[in-house]
Amino acid sequence: MRRRSHNKEATTAVIDAPLFQPKKKSKSIAASQDTVKEEFSSSLENNGLVELSEYERTRLENIKRNEEYLSSLGLEDTKAELESIVAREHKATSRGASKKVKLTQQELTSRRSGRVTVEKLKAEIQDLVEKGGDADLIQQREIEMQELIAKRYDSSYAAILDSSMQSGAIKVVSDEPIMLKGWINKGEVIEDQEEKEMEFFKIISTFKSPKKKNVVTSVNEYQEMVRRLTLKEADVAKLTPSRITAVFLHPSTSKVLVAAGDKNGFAGLWNVDNFQDGNDGVLPYHLHNSNITRFNCFEEDSSRMYSASYDGTIRCLDVQVHAFLLAFVAPETRQDDNRGLYTSDCFFLDSHGSFGTASSCLVGKSDGSVGLVDLRASASSYQWDHPLQASKINSIQQHPTSSHLIVSAGSGKAGSICIHDVRKAGKSWKPLVEINEHSKSINAAVVSEDGHFCVSVSLDNTVRTWTNFTDPSVKPSCEVMRRDNHTGRWLCTFKPTFDPKFPSCFALGCMQKQRVVELFHIEQSPSKSAPSTRLLRQIGSDSLQSVCSRNAFHPHLNVIAGGNSSGRVHLFR
Repeated sequence: MRRRSHNKEATTAVIDAPLFQPKKKSKSIAASQDTVKEEFSSSLENNGLVELSEYERTRLENIKRNEEYLSSLGLEDTKAELESIVAREHKATSRGASKKVKLTQQELTSRRSGRVTVEKLKAEIQDLVEKGGDADLIQQREIEMQELIAKRYDSSYAAILDSSMQSGAIKVVSDEPIMLKGWINKGEVIEDQEEKEMEFFKIISTFKSPKKKNVVTSVNEYQEMVRRLTLKEADVAKLTPSRITAVFLHPSTSKVLVAAGDKNGFAGLWNVDNFQDGNDGVLPYHLHNSNITRFNCFEEDSSRMYSASYDGTIRCLDVQVHAFLLAFVAPETRQDDNRGLYTSDCFFLDSHGSFGTASSCLVGKSDGSVGLVDLRASASSYQWDHPLQASKINSIQQHPTSSHLIVSAGSGKAGSICIHDVRKAGKSWKPLVEINEHSKSINAAVVSEDGHFCVSVSLDNTVRTWTNFTDPSVKPSCEVMRRDNHTGRWLCTFKPTFDPKFPSCFALGCMQKQRVVELFHIEQSPSKSAPSTRLLRQIGSDSLQSVCSRNAFHPHLNVIAGGNSSGRVHLFR
């Protein structure tokens, strides 16, 4: 009896032990333990070895009933199917993946610099010839030089020009400028475009410069004027396919006319208030083969509008003959040794300047030199050509009041703001004043219409305002304003634009999330040598959803045009 009782207690302990184990087990282990417990308990109960309590019997009945219900749902089959799907091996897609190519051992050749120029190869060949070098090596270098010249030619404007002449797309009449056949839009003449252009031509051809210019006399008056500027949805239009690099407002006062050019040489002319045409007053053309840097209209001859480009050409819209005339081709684009050069900026001169004429312009180039072009004298040569900067010229300008001075800004760390006196031009042309305060590339240095201030914008995240910058005997005074100028790869760099109606105010693009165009006012306090620049207004609207990197003021009307990276122009008026 004691032994049986001892066995009963031991058995009960064995049965109840799993119920009091503190260690957690997985569901599968717990289920198997419950099953073993039920079978063992049933066996003991049937053999009369142990008597289960009312609670234990109810619990076992509930477990059995639940198992029968779950079995009727067919969850076991679904579980097995899901486990088989998860167990399958997942194979990654090969779409877009580059195939692995087995590398083969090859002979390593000596590495040459990627910045090989024709001049370097010429110097190397000459050095080998003088020293009596290997003939095969000299021949190899000559072949490399010819291949480099051919490669540069294929990507130059001259190659496209020659191809167009051979195909008959353009024609040359003796020494006259090259004339395009009709209006070109991505290589095709637009249907009925000639009729749509008549109103645009009529406005340009009949425009006469007003005798009295609209000049604002006080900052309060100007602030009230710009406070009225708004942007409506109807005043936004797409003029070019790619990002806009130049914006221009024609000086016409009867109608608002806008011209814009993009990085690929496409241009758009916009008659803003013309909603009758199917293209909403926008006339698209393909004028150049590269970045359009500037538009201009001489007030003495308003029937002509000029455009300049990186491809070394200047075109003239002549409404009298209804054509774009090729007014100038940079001579370096026709020379094998200078295929890498391009015209980086262009400035059309004032008729009252001390050099040049009313149809002259300064051409800044990528090698830091500048050339004077007389559009009436020659279509393929400079009047003079001299070095100006140690790096590419990002901006060039004739001083508005001291017309014998040229103001330029260079790119890179070697770039600086230089003031040159044209009267001292020559091979060893040294700057009258050289400013090296910026630590990174200078986007532009622009002088106000009254000549009192110069504003320079740089990638070092500063905007500097200068006074006394033309006198070599006095150190220039400067105010530094910190702001975000890193436009990145997809936006054009910021360049300041002064308002001719109020010369101490300028516009600048802005990188802040709420898209705006910022207007600044420069003040010169008698008690301070440095000027003071303050934010006058931020012009924004629900219709402005992008950064306007390039901006232009109307010379007579209260209108501002801003171009963005998608080819759209926003008109604030």
